Amino acid sequence: SLSVCLSVPLLCLFTFISSSPSGTQEFSAPFVHIGWILTKCKLDNHWVWDLNQYCLIVVWMLLRCGMDVVLWYYIVAYSLWPPRSFLQGSLFPMLFILLGQFILSWYLNPYWLFLKFRQIARRNTKYKAA
Repeated sequence: SLSVCLSVPLLCLFTFISSSPSGTQEFSAPFVHIGWILTKCKLDNHWVWDLNQYCLIVVWMLLRCGMDVVLWYYIVAYSLWPPRSFLQGSLFPMLFILLGQFILSWYLNPYWLFLKFRQIARRNTKYKAA
């Protein structure tokens, strides 16, 4: 039953990785789906669920939050370097991109990580009490 629950998300993960060279922002999505499937299969007290959640956090921190740092580097570096200025385009699209990047980097990513740590802590408390 565990192999059936994990085979489809892993197949989707490998398909996604091989088809999208710039998809580093979404490499954590398969871990989210695997965790959801394990929870629905009543396997959220299994060690595989723990391993999946910790892998999700590591991948999220390295690829999602790390890519945000790289994007901010390019935004700042290319906006200060005149030959290849990042802000040469129209003002509204650039403000829209910068606002979205700011909200994602400084509010949503830390909030999502907080929720994930809280979920793990509540789950550990639930199964230690039982």
